[in-house]
Amino acid sequence: MSGPDDAAVADSTNTRIEVFSVTGPLLTLWGSLGSGAYQFGGVTPGIDSPRGVWVDGTGKIYAADDSISTFIKTYGP
Repeated sequence: MSGPDDAAVADSTNTRIEVFSVTGPLLTLWGSLGSGAYQFGGVTPGIDSPRGVWVDGTGKIYAADDSISTFIKTYGP
């Protein structure tokens, strides 16, 4: 995340994480359906996908992947 007021969003419909600036523009997005790096497991978009995100004190973004019932660190400085 590039600023303290940026927002990370779990987009379950599109199986990805999106980061927006405080003023609204999309800064970055990542993720897709699959089992590789920066992917969320499962076979059904919108069902097997990220369900939540949080950001730690250093700006690293973590996402919950409901298809494998776990948390994965996916993006950050």
